[in-house]
Amino acid sequence: GTDGIVTLRAEVDASAKVTSARIQVGEHEATLTLDGTSLHGELRVPTPDRWWPHTHGVPRLHACQVVIETESGPCVFPLEPVGFRQLERRDEPGFALHINGEPVYCRGACWTTSDIFTLSGSEHSLRHDLCLARDAGMNMIRIGGTMIYESDAFYRLCDELGILVWQDFMFANMDYPVEDAGFAENITTEAKQQLDRLALHPCLVVYCGSS
Repeated sequence: GTDGIVTLRAEVDASAKVTSARIQVGEHEATLTLDGTSLHGELRVPTPDRWWPHTHGVPRLHACQVVIETESGPCVFPLEPVGFRQLERRDEPGFALHINGEPVYCRGACWTTSDIFTLSGSEHSLRHDLCLARDAGMNMIRIGGTMIYESDAFYRLCDELGILVWQDFMFANMDYPVEDAGFAENITTEAKQQLDRLALHPCLVVYCGSS
């Protein structure tokens, strides 16, 4: 429906002597379940302000944190801001994206790197380059399969600035020995690691197997 859903899974230090824990998103909170050292739970936020690409609205992000009560007092752990958005792929008249029910005409460029010497770039240089892209009217950046997976700071900035990301996996321009069991297992591991890392970013709207 119109609820925003935040799911959390975490491991806590057994020596912390946790008595209870809760997750907070804005003014909303929910109690988390503690099973041994495993902490998990779900929070529903009714009709939250949604995250939009900057060409269609405000890229709204909500502060998120976990509060853990221990025998020695409470501990607060700030988490990544949360963005709520609905994403749909349509095939008529061709491949198309709808964000929060609205069709989005995607326009932008392929991203190479903010710093050719480090293949990453500082947060300052990333912000400079991505702000130029936003101010030029771009609402999508594609990270090509011939490059590298970008830093966490890159995706955080795209969340903040309302820039959609088309993410290629780093497989391109060669024949891969996919029938080799060991290599195929590496591919699966790489995909899972990147999906787990990037799933929390509302800017991520397309994953592509290669370039």
